[in-house]
Amino acid sequence: MHRRSGTANTAATLSGQFGNSTFTTAEAERIGISARRLGIAEEAGLVTRMRRGLYLVTTPTTTPGITVPGILTPAEADADHRALAHHLVREFRGRGIAAAMGDETAASVWQLPHGPQSVPSIRVSRGSGAHIGMRHGVRVREGDTGDFVSFRGQIVTSPLATARDISRGLPRHQAVALFGLAQRRHAEWLLGGDECLEAGDLTQALSDAQWRAELGQEMRGMLHDSARRQQWNASADPRPETYLEGISWGRFTGWRLGDMKPQEWVQGASGRRYRVDVLIDGVAGEADGAVKYGSRESLWKEKLRQEDIENGGTPVVRWTYAEAEHRPGVLRERWRNALHRHAA
Repeated sequence: MHRRSGTANTAATLSGQFGNSTFTTAEAERIGISARRLGIAEEAGLVTRMRRGLYLVTTPTTTPGITVPGILTPAEADADHRALAHHLVREFRGRGIAAAMGDETAASVWQLPHGPQSVPSIRVSRGSGAHIGMRHGVRVREGDTGDFVSFRGQIVTSPLATARDISRGLPRHQAVALFGLAQRRHAEWLLGGDECLEAGDLTQALSDAQWRAELGQEMRGMLHDSARRQQWNASADPRPETYLEGISWGRFTGWRLGDMKPQEWVQGASGRRYRVDVLIDGVAGEADGAVKYGSRESLWKEKLRQEDIENGGTPVVRWTYAEAEHRPGVLRERWRNALHRHAA
């Protein structure tokens, strides 16, 4: 069996056995998946290591403009959480208490990257007198009513407030990605309300440097209690369109590789212009998400696209989610080598 199909079969077996639940190395071995096969699947980006000895099958979930990897809460499970939280929000509001879905529950509504949630969460206005803690299986916390907005018939904390509330404890590259995607989602909400915008149209709108600065400043104001997170927010950019692009941007800004421009246009040998995920000192970068290669036709088109770009004088660096998240040293060295060759 070809290694690639064997790895896909490994992921399918694990998904069939464990679904969206985490599993240990020992549990995988009990169904015939050795530690070596598990490692190969992780390297291919089909399995995510949550911590040593604990894994989760990576199941990409896509929405317009956002690609959320399977380490995040599955949309199916979130639907139940949202329904329960939405019901309690309506109950509180019926009693005259301002309330909104918050934290990871709000993140699932906005399709922002977030960790697993054991129970749904809502926020109620400070000083409301409402009982804080667990209520009917929902965690109730206090929040600021200025953070509460309406989206598709639901009252939730805004994308920026939600990012603030779930960013504590994240490593730098993930926090930078979250802040950038929250600003992007906030911009989409301001422009389209309940409607999703085409990713390219939204990115074009965000080419306005003044608007990006205003979004960044508003996010900074949300993080007044943490100088470190404010500093990380300064590196965030709402133009990266996916979570993979976001965490990659978080890595790149930390490494300071050179002059970096996300979603930049380059010209191929044919004269055709292409928008690449990032351009660093004349080297194009392309993040290889699973959606990009859904068919042989898309693979062939991507190959021709890269050849045209490179024949036009722009080298291309590619990488995967597994490399950006779990093997950053490999990715950094690849970029440094490419930049050195291009400058020589």
